[in-house]
Amino acid sequence: MSSGLRSKRLTKNEGGALNLSFIEVNWAIVIPLAAGPNLNEMTWYSSVMKLNVKIILLSLLFALTACSQESGISIADPKIRETLPGQSLSAGYMVVVNNSAENCPLERATAPEALVEIHQHLHNNGRMQMRQVHDFVVRAGKQVKFEPGGYHLMLTKLGHPLKAGAELPLTFYFGECGVVEIIFPVVPLADS
Repeated sequence: MSSGLRSKRLTKNEGGALNLSFIEVNWAIVIPLAAGPNLNEMTWYSSVMKLNVKIILLSLLFALTACSQESGISIADPKIRETLPGQSLSAGYMVVVNNSAENCPLERATAPEALVEIHQHLHNNGRMQMRQVHDFVVRAGKQVKFEPGGYHLMLTKLGHPLKAGAELPLTFYFGECGVVEIIFPVVPLADS
């Protein structure tokens, strides 16, 4: 390897290239000088580098797995109905997705200037009834859709009317599965 080639690579690295290319160039220069004609030391170095790469890749894999388990619960398609004139309550809809290996209980939900409860519509003897749900659990690997005529969020004691186009932040507490904070857009009654 000529000295011109070495300096060109080093300059390239100082200009923003990855440190890995600097290390490769550095070791490609240093190891043959230190090892001399003994190729066993070169083989040992090559084995150590391969092992280091495997350790780094495994570490990244474990880190990504941990991140996906931490955020195993998510909320999609959130929306809250605008309030009717003179009303201080509204309903919210969403899809709760549990990608974790654990069942995730929804212990509570909060919103500024509102009381948030989980309700469910039930058909009982030909009549539609609504009841508050106290033991809501999203099973491992499943999703639950909150929609009209089924599970829904009931927002009561609203501090002000909700107009279409506004947004309302909600926080959901899923026990050991974590906390999810999400902004719910307020939609017209026709869109919910």
